[in-house]
Amino acid sequence: MKESSKTWLLFIILHFVILGCNNNETDKAKITIRSTTQPSAEVKISLYTGLDQVTIGESKTDSTGNSSFEVTLQKPMFAIIQIGKKYGEVYLSPGYDLHIKEVGQDYQIPLNFSGRGAEINNYVSWVNSNVERIKWANGKGLGEIDYDEFSHRFDSLKNTINSFHKNYIDSVTIPNDIIAKLEYKNTVKFLEAAQEFKFYKLNNALNEKWEAQKKGQEYMEAKVSKEFENLTNEIPLDPTLLTDGYGGYQMLLNFYWHNKINLPISEELLVSNVSRDLAPLMTNALIKKGDYPEAIREFLIAFDLQYWLAAYGITPETDSVFTSFQRTYQNSNYLPVLTKGYNEWLAIAPGKPAPDFEGYTPEGKKVSIKDLKGKVIYIDVWATWCGPCVAEIPASKKLQQEFLNEEKIQFLNVSVDSKQSDWEKFIKDDKTWKGLHIIIEPDKIQSLYTTYKLFGVPDYILIDQSGNIVNMKAPRPSEEKIKTEIRQLLAKAL
Repeated sequence: MKESSKTWLLFIILHFVILGCNNNETDKAKITIRSTTQPSAEVKISLYTGLDQVTIGESKTDSTGNSSFEVTLQKPMFAIIQIGKKYGEVYLSPGYDLHIKEVGQDYQIPLNFSGRGAEINNYVSWVNSNVERIKWANGKGLGEIDYDEFSHRFDSLKNTINSFHKNYIDSVTIPNDIIAKLEYKNTVKFLEAAQEFKFYKLNNALNEKWEAQKKGQEYMEAKVSKEFENLTNEIPLDPTLLTDGYGGYQMLLNFYWHNKINLPISEELLVSNVSRDLAPLMTNALIKKGDYPEAIREFLIAFDLQYWLAAYGITPETDSVFTSFQRTYQNSNYLPVLTKGYNEWLAIAPGKPAPDFEGYTPEGKKVSIKDLKGKVIYIDVWATWCGPCVAEIPASKKLQQEFLNEEKIQFLNVSVDSKQSDWEKFIKDDKTWKGLHIIIEPDKIQSLYTTYKLFGVPDYILIDQSGNIVNMKAPRPSEEKIKTEIRQLLAKAL
C-alpha cells in the first residue's frame, strides 16, 4: 500500500482541453532541465484530459543531466512533469521561460525553479512537497494512523501551508487571479487529504467486517467524530473545476467516488450476500440518482465505468453501463478513452488467443505461454509484497492437490516482484507451494499489465488447451467454482 500511495503525484493534475499546434511563438513555453541525479533520463510534460493522460512535450537529459525543449499552449495550465523517476507539478503559461533544477528523486524534495514563471512554480513545488512530508510524517502514511493522529496532521497541514502562503505572497509579485487559484487549490488539497484518510478507514473497516462475517463473528465499528464526518462530506461539486486548473480536483473526486458510492455499495452487497457482479449497475444507478451538476455526473459515471471495466472487464453488467453511456453521452470527451478500453478488452475476450509472455524459473530457464500449449493453464499473477496474494497460497496448494494426478493442467505462478531476490527467497522458504514458478523481468512487468489488462495483484487467468483465453477474471483458488471451470476444460480434451 505504501508504494502505491507514494505515486500520488501521477494523478494530481486537473482536466484540460487537449492542445493543438500552431507556429505562434507567444503560445510557447520554454523548459530547461538540469538534473543533478539523472543523466540520460526521460523528460515529459503531461496533462489529464478527463480520464486519460496526454503528453504535450518530451525530451531527454543528456549525459550531464541537461535538457531543453518547448511546449505549445492555448492557455495557462497545471501539468505533470516527469524527470526520470522524479514527478512533480508545473504551472505553464505562454511566454514562460522556466529553468527547472532537480536535486533529488524523493517526492518530498521540491523542484527548484528560476526564470520567467518561477514565482508561482516554486510556490506549487514547495506546497506539494510539504503536503507529502506531513502526510508521511514519521514514515507512516495516512492509511497507517488513527483519527487522533490524522487530526493532528490535518491541523499541521493547514497551518503550515496557510502560513507559507501568507509569507510567500507578501514577498513576491503574483497576479491576484493566480493568488485566488492557489488559495482554492490549497483548499482542494486539504479536502483531498481528508477524503484519502477516510477512504483508508472505510476500506479497512469493510475488509475487517468481511473477515468477521467469514468467521461468524460480530464486527464493532469505530466511532467517528461529527467534525470529521462534516469535513469529508463537504466537497465542492463545481463543474468549472474540471477544466479551470485547480490541482488535485480529479483525485478529490476519485476518493469521493470510493467513499460515497463504491464502498457503500460494497458494504450493501456484503451484508445482503448479493453477487458482486451487480456492483457496476448499482454504483451507476446511485450516481444517476444523486444531486449533481450534469458535468460532475457525467465525469462520475465515466470514472465509475472506467473503474469497473478495469476491474471486471466486459461482463453483461459493464456492457450494459457502457452501452447506456454511449447512448446518453454521444459527444462526451470521455467516450474515446472508454471506447479504447472497451475495445482492448474485446481483444482478449474468451476464445481469443492468449497473448504470449515469458518469464524465468528460479533455475534461470525461460518459459513462455506458447511452451505450455496443449495444457489447461491456470495463471496466478502475484508478488511477495502483496498480502492478498500470499493469503491465497494455502488455497492454491489445496487446489493443486485436487488435480495432483492430472497431467493436462499447468498451475503457472507468475511473480511481478521487482526484486528477484525477494521472490527467490520466498520460493525457497516454501517448497510446498508447487506449480511452475516464473518471474517477469522488471522492464517487462508493465507490458504484462497492459497486455492482459491487469487491475492489480492478485489476478487469475484461465487458458484452454488450444492456448485461447477462457476467463480473464478467473475465480481465486479459494473459490469453489474454479474447480468446476478447470474440470469442464479438462473434460473437453477427453
